[in-house]
Amino acid sequence: PGTGMFLLVSLTLVLRQNFLTATAATKALNTATNIGALCVFFAGGHVLWALAIPLAIANMLGSFLGARIVIARGTGLIRVALLIIVVVLAAKLTFDAISFS
Repeated sequence: PGTGMFLLVSLTLVLRQNFLTATAATKALNTATNIGALCVFFAGGHVLWALAIPLAIANMLGSFLGARIVIARGTGLIRVALLIIVVVLAAKLTFDAISFS
């Protein structure tokens, strides 16, 4: 979670979009920013293709499977997964902050 999480929260809370519509818009916006970043890094010759290609394939596969699951089961599963990710990330950040002290 990163940019997509901020976009999702913004679209649902500020613009009052429903969760499914906000998730779809987030995917489109995130893809556009990633393509922009790819263009910048490509122009500078800073793309590690051996890493980028397998990650891009895995990302597309995950997006395809995720979309099929949401269509089949609804947004409830996404809400639970999102909550789990946020809790795990918060726990990790807390652990990291405590271990550096």
